[in-house]
Amino acid sequence: MSSKPEKLEEIWGEIELAERLGLPVRKSGRCIPLSFWVRGGLPVAEKAGKRYFFEADVINYLWGRREGSESAE
Repeated sequence: MSSKPEKLEEIWGEIELAERLGLPVRKSGRCIPLSFWVRGGLPVAEKAGKRYFFEADVINYLWGRREGSESAE
């Protein structure tokens, strides 16, 4: 678990994160790849039907996936 974000800029809404990573977003505002990542362990905060991601959690998740793929080689 990562530490509490210090600034609002470290908290990304689902659409903002998807845009940063070049991932598609459906008309519903949901991003299918991010849904798979959440099922795979990416932490998410939900409030009022929206999903929010913390910068440190995303970095840790992607780094962990990178390390996992390197060990599979």
